[in-house]
Amino acid sequence: MIRYSMLCVAACVLVAGCAGPVADGPYPTSADLAVENKLERLMDVDHAAAPLDQVLANLRDRAGVNMVVRWTVLDNAGIKPTTPITLQLRRVPAATVLRLVMEQAGEAATLEPTMVTIRDGIVMISTRRDLQKTTITVTYDVEDLLVDAKLDYDLPEYDINTALS
Repeated sequence: MIRYSMLCVAACVLVAGCAGPVADGPYPTSADLAVENKLERLMDVDHAAAPLDQVLANLRDRAGVNMVVRWTVLDNAGIKPTTPITLQLRRVPAATVLRLVMEQAGEAATLEPTMVTIRDGIVMISTRRDLQKTTITVTYDVEDLLVDAKLDYDLPEYDINTALS
């Protein structure tokens, strides 16, 4: 399986088991780029032990993006919608807020790290294993790389009996 990812933020590292939002697929779609632009907007957050589902809903609404959270998969990894999130930040990109929220939520996940990706213009949140199991098939036209093999070369003739003696 070949997977290509493009970072939606200039630099995003794996910290505490959570990858920042990345666009899925070989090339980001225009919808993916639009979401990336929305996630670059600066925002303030002030959450004190707020449930994860409410924090994500607030972030989704304020950033103006579509978001799918795979709660069943996250629950199996030990992350509940009620996981408390405490975060106070000023003038930070929404993508950074999302990464920090999921890092904090991921601290409860002893089984699998969390991951955030952008797929078809939708922010997807789940475990890394769940989001990476999707196979993306890409077809390339390689006709211009093909060469006609011409067999009219002057090749020496070999006699197998002469070669074996």
